[in-house]
Amino acid sequence: MKKLFLFSFLILCLVHGAFAASCNHSFITDGYIKEADCENFGLRRLKCQICGEMKNEVIRALGHLWDSGTVTKNETCTENGIKTFKCTRCGKIKIEAIPSGHKWETKGGNYTALICSVCGSRKTGYGAKGPVGGYIFYDCDADNTSGNKDRLRSVECGWRYLEAAPEDLPETYAWGDDGSFGTKTGIGEGRNNTNIIVNNASNKRKDNAAMACVMYAGGGYSDWFLPSLDELNLMYENLKEKGVGNFHQDAWYWSGSENSNNNAWYQNFGNGRQNNNNRNNNNYVRPVRDFRLACELSLSFMIWEGSFV
Repeated sequence: MKKLFLFSFLILCLVHGAFAASCNHSFITDGYIKEADCENFGLRRLKCQICGEMKNEVIRALGHLWDSGTVTKNETCTENGIKTFKCTRCGKIKIEAIPSGHKWETKGGNYTALICSVCGSRKTGYGAKGPVGGYIFYDCDADNTSGNKDRLRSVECGWRYLEAAPEDLPETYAWGDDGSFGTKTGIGEGRNNTNIIVNNASNKRKDNAAMACVMYAGGGYSDWFLPSLDELNLMYENLKEKGVGNFHQDAWYWSGSENSNNNAWYQNFGNGRQNNNNRNNNNYVRPVRDFRLACELSLSFMIWEGSFV
């Protein structure tokens, strides 16, 4: 009798196994072994409605549902604020910092004399948004009382500030034609260099970096030019190095200064290295303009966007 029972049980198992193997399962939830919560996975038990086979299924963690948050400490010029959030599922609390920071303003149209409208702190620096949306990166009068290293005064040269366009030109360009044109490297030479390159452009290289700057009309102005080598370096030091200006990383930018009959100066905006490159090669271009407040601004007090560094 015992042997018959075991034999019958074995036959039953084989039949059930064969049936289960051929079953087109239709599983439904048959209970939960572990409920999922915001941070931890769950586990539920499934049962086939046809053959009764059982299996377990992992349930992913639900994730927090944070509310819109409440400011529990306001930020100041020098200390971060705090914003507190609560999960609507589990009640967990998290906090986020509200960045501190001065609200710098330019007073009297001076782009490098900065006053915080909140606490009254003062500082100087570059990186302000200029009158046509670019970034201010040089003031030729800044060293007038400390040796006048650049040998420039706005009352004599006709401009005071250099403003870089807010973005690179959308395409890369060749420098221009071969030859010795007399372009220079100094601060204040960019505009004249650009005119020289454009006037010497042949049909072969007419679509060059200098011409692209002349054709640029950022901010509704048409007085942009290709910076000289020293102007390009000021742009690198006073904008790119400070994280301002939306420059390409590790990219080479043309200056308007020639190096030889076939090469011109360019600069790497990843490490600041300057070198010469064949004029027929394409590189990035950032237009520049110069201006003096007496010609550009009629307001004695203006607040500009952007961060000063």
